[in-house]
This record gives sequence, C-alpha cells and structure tokens, in this order.
Amino acid sequence: MPESPLRFTKPLAGRYDGVPDGSDEPALVPQPFGKGEGVYFSGEFGGMVSAFHTPEYLRLAANAVATLAPPPVKSENLPSSVEVVLRSQDQGRRLLLHLVNFTGNMMRPIRSVVTLSGVHVMLDGSVRKASTLMRPQSLALDKHMPDRAGLCCLAWRSTKSS
Repeated sequence: MPESPLRFTKPLAGRYDGVPDGSDEPALVPQPFGKGEGVYFSGEFGGMVSAFHTPEYLRLAANAVATLAPPPVKSENLPSSVEVVLRSQDQGRRLLLHLVNFTGNMMRPIRSVVTLSGVHVMLDGSVRKASTLMRPQSLALDKHMPDRAGLCCLAWRSTKSS
C-alpha cells in the first residue's frame, strides 16, 4: 500500500486529555488508477464536507484536485465573480480564453460592473497575442515571469467606460 501523507490520531483517553499521538490508520491514501492517480479519503470525509463545509476539509479536497488535475488557467487577484472559460479550436492549436466580469454591487440586476486592476492570468503553453472583445484592444503579454516557468501572463487593466 502507498505511504499515506495524512493519518488519524489515536482516540483520546478522556475529554480534556491533550493532543493524542498519531495512529497507523491512514486518513488519505494516494493510489495509482489506470493511467493516472486518485486519492482515497477514508472515513466520512464527503459527509463531513457536505454537512459542515469545514474549511480544513475543503482545503484538503481542493489541494488533492489541484495536485492531480492542475487547471490550465491560473490567476492572481481575480475574484470568484469572474467567470473563466477556456475553449480550443483547430484541434487545440488555437485557445480562446473568455473572462466575464460579474463583479458588481449587491443590487440585482447589476447596474454597473466593478473595474478590476492588477489581474494576472497565466496559461500553459505559448501565447502569441491577446486582445479584448469589448472595446477591442491588445493586451500586454509577459513571457518572462521568473516564478512561473513556462507560463504566460496577461496583465489586464480595464478603464472605466464613460
């Protein structure tokens, strides 16, 4: 059996007995599966996430997914209210990245969209050019990010519409 990076603890002897020692029981087991790899979470992991949305459990699940199936698009300073969709054409030779900004005030329907700045979007592979569809303009490409080898960065600073 593969080595487990996460183990349960031994049961507490009493209610206020301090921090228990680690047990030999695995809580998470990485496992080869077909041509890839999977992760087995033992116990009631799914039930705990579903019922209580425990941040630590959500982070464990997110880390497992990000490790085993890293996203082709990474971002910095991009709020979750921005929809990110990556499509391809011509058998994957042309990539189309759609960013739709739904960031607005709490009133619905949205009457004005919040302008974003300092947003960086990184794509795996090479990018020759980037542009916007609304108010067409070219976007600057940064192909020399020292901490992101092999990734291309799009820096988009939108201007407010009149």
